Amino acid sequence: MEFKTPKPAPKIRELVANGVEKILFYSASISADAIHSQCDVPDLVYSANVPNNISLINMGAWDNNPLTIQAIIERIEAVS
Repeated sequence: MEFKTPKPAPKIRELVANGVEKILFYSASISADAIHSQCDVPDLVYSANVPNNISLINMGAWDNNPLTIQAIIERIEAVS
């Protein structure tokens, strides 16, 4: 993850600069709670050091949510 771009922190700061007050995030490519969804991704997001009045909410892993699975299927079908 540390080699991927864009990095989460600059994007979080960009959202805040554009007036966003609440940011919900989750690890779209991680289907189960693990070190990445519980620690690594949140650490990358929280490193943005946003003001205290901005809510950063970790939704965790997608945990096989049917809506996420359907979205993935739609993306796959679109390029098939």
